[in-house]
Amino acid sequence: MPLLFITFCASNNNYLTSIIINFVFSFYQKNVAAYFLIRSAASQIKLVSGL
Repeated sequence: MPLLFITFCASNNNYLTSIIINFVFSFYQKNVAAYFLIRSAASQIKLVSGL
């Protein structure tokens, strides 16, 4: 999962980031481990974009 790319998008375009997160989430929604990973990444992105 390209966390650096997603973080880069978060600092430049929150709309694009939400599309990426939604796509990745829907692709891995049946994988519980990936679900928690995505949730964790999403909270980190909110932290980064909030700075």
